[in-house]
Amino acid sequence: MVYVFLADGFELIEALAPVDMLRRAKIGVMTVGIGGSVITASCGVSVTCDISDKAFRFKNVDAIVLPGGMPGTKNLEKSPVVQDAIDKAAERNTLICAICAAPSILGHKGLLNEKEAICFPGFEEELTGATISKKHVVCDGDFITAKGAGVAVDFGLEIVCQLEGREMAANVRKTIQCPLKGDLRRAFRQRRREKINRTAADAAIARRVLESSAYEQARVLLGYAALPEEIQTDGIFRRALAEGKALYLPRCLDDAGQMAFYRVQALEDLESGSFGVREPSLAAPQYNMDLDGQALCLVPGLCFDNKGYRLGYGKGYYDRFLAKFRGATLGLCYNDFLQDCLPVGDYDLPVQQIATEDRVFAVEQGAAYE
Repeated sequence: MVYVFLADGFELIEALAPVDMLRRAKIGVMTVGIGGSVITASCGVSVTCDISDKAFRFKNVDAIVLPGGMPGTKNLEKSPVVQDAIDKAAERNTLICAICAAPSILGHKGLLNEKEAICFPGFEEELTGATISKKHVVCDGDFITAKGAGVAVDFGLEIVCQLEGREMAANVRKTIQCPLKGDLRRAFRQRRREKINRTAADAAIARRVLESSAYEQARVLLGYAALPEEIQTDGIFRRALAEGKALYLPRCLDDAGQMAFYRVQALEDLESGSFGVREPSLAAPQYNMDLDGQALCLVPGLCFDNKGYRLGYGKGYYDRFLAKFRGATLGLCYNDFLQDCLPVGDYDLPVQQIATEDRVFAVEQGAAYE
C-alpha cells in the first residue's frame, strides 16, 4: 500500500496526480489526513482523505508520498505521524517520495546526504548533503524527488515504475494520452516534410538570429550543419566567418551519443559523415570548454516548447553535450512548431532562448514547474 500524506496548504496536483497514476496501475493507495479527514489544499479545494493520521499504522507500506505546497510542507514536517513514518520507511528501505518543497523535510533529517535529489527552486539549500540534480524527477536508491507541480504526473509515473516496472508506467502514460516521444517524433517529421514556404521561414529565422544580442555578443559560434529538411544555417555561418567569429560544428564520435565540435574555416571543407550530416575534419582544432564564456550554441530540434525544452532525434548527442556546456544556447524553431509543453525526460535540458520567424525570446528558467 502507498500512503499519501496531506496537510492543510498542500499542493493539490502534486498529491492527486500521483494517486491517479497509482490507481490506474492498480497499485493500492490511500490518502492520510494530518489533523483530520478533511484537508484543504493551497488553492482552497477541500479533500476528504481515506483515513486520518490517528488511524494510520505503519504496516504493509510499499511507499510514502509527501506532496509540497505551502504551508502544507511545513504542516507535514510538524506532524509526529509523518516524522515517524519517514523514520520507519528509512529504516526498512521503503520507498520515500517527495515533490516540490517537501524534499526539504528529508533534507532536514539528513536522509538525502550523498543522494541525487531535486526540489522546487529556492529550496536547494534545505537538501542537506544532496547533489542537486538537473533532472525533473530523480530516483536515487529508495528516494524519489521531483521539482514541482508541472511534473506531478511524471512523479507519479516514476513511483509506478519503481513499484511495478517501466512497462506498467509506459502503459499508464499511454492510457492518459500523454504522448511518447517516439510518437511525437514521427508526427513532427511528417509535419516538417509537409511544411510549405520553408525557404522563406528559414531565412526569417536566420535574420532573427543574426539580429539577436546573443549572436552579437558571441565571439565563438557553435552550430549544426543542417540536413535538407532542417532549418538551414549556412547563411548564419557564412556571416559569422566573414565577421571573424570562430565557428565550430559537431562531429559524431560513435553510435552511443558522443560528439565533439571542431573548428571550421570554410563550409566547403566539410565532409559527409554520420547520418549523412556534413562534418568537420578530425584534424581540425577541437572545441575547448574554456571558451564557453564567449560561446553561443545554436541548437536543432524537431520542435521546442515555451519552456525551452526540445524534441530531438532520440540519439542523445545534444543532451550529453549541453549537460557539460556552460555557454549561451539558442534553439531554432518554426512558429507553428512551438509547443506549450513537451514530455521531458531525465536528461533533457532547456535552451536559454528560442529563435522563430518572428522573434527571439528568452526562456524563463524553471517556468515549467511554477
